[in-house]
Amino acid sequence: MKLSERNASVILFFAPLLWGIAFSFQSLASDIISPFSFNGIRMFIGFAVLSPFLIVSLKKKGKVYFKKVVRVGLICGLFLTVATAFQHIGIGLTSAGKAGFITSLYVLFVPILSVIRGKKIPVFIWPCIAVALFGAYFLCINGAEGIEKGDYLVFISSFFYAMHIIAVDASSDGVSGFDSSAVQFLTAALINGVLALITGEKVTGAVLRDALIPILYSGVVSSGLAYTIQITCQRYVSPVKATFILSLESAIAAIGGVVILGERMNAKQLFGCVLVFTAVLLSQMNFGNKKTEK
Repeated sequence: MKLSERNASVILFFAPLLWGIAFSFQSLASDIISPFSFNGIRMFIGFAVLSPFLIVSLKKKGKVYFKKVVRVGLICGLFLTVATAFQHIGIGLTSAGKAGFITSLYVLFVPILSVIRGKKIPVFIWPCIAVALFGAYFLCINGAEGIEKGDYLVFISSFFYAMHIIAVDASSDGVSGFDSSAVQFLTAALINGVLALITGEKVTGAVLRDALIPILYSGVVSSGLAYTIQITCQRYVSPVKATFILSLESAIAAIGGVVILGERMNAKQLFGCVLVFTAVLLSQMNFGNKKTEK
């Protein structure tokens, strides 16, 4: 089924919504289970949820399609794994607020990478980038803090999140979003599993029991559903516009923290949310310019 850019954009909004809520569940799980183990398990659950679709597709479409799905899934899975790995390590060495702001820099990296790839970017996108980053600053940064080692690691992760978005746009034509997501999750699960073994992470039955709800939400909803929405709908939306939609994740994560974890947002953070939402909405408008980046 082919979607129009407008309809795909509307459906794509559900991806950052589900990811944003997942931050609260990941926060609950952070004191229970180690990061590589958590990521490995949730990615494998995502693969398990989507594997029936993959099996049916491979039986119908044959070896040529299989090779293309594996290529797309490996590329996207690798970028996703590297991004989450650097982010997890970096967050442990810096504050969560700074990590959130630095991660949001992928909003800037995607159009820059798109320009490098020879794609035209509408002029009005650049002011939207400025507004989004300005909003992310108010939303995530509290107090005057210096640059730490973890900041650099999270900065690297934001670049690989941008690369993941570019990879989805560049390689997903002719491949089912369900199929490529399944291979992507299997790739990420295997790599995270190896990293968990290398770093000596241990998972017991008690740990799995205590972290069951966060694991199930992150595996089935955040991974299995949200990433499939991204990889299915993003092909119909320009990478730059898709990036702004996906950047809503930071604002929704903050709102989720208030609703689920009982955290409070101050006036500065609320102002940041308004700016981020405004930037996203403006990025979806052509302002009379019919040519959009493709």
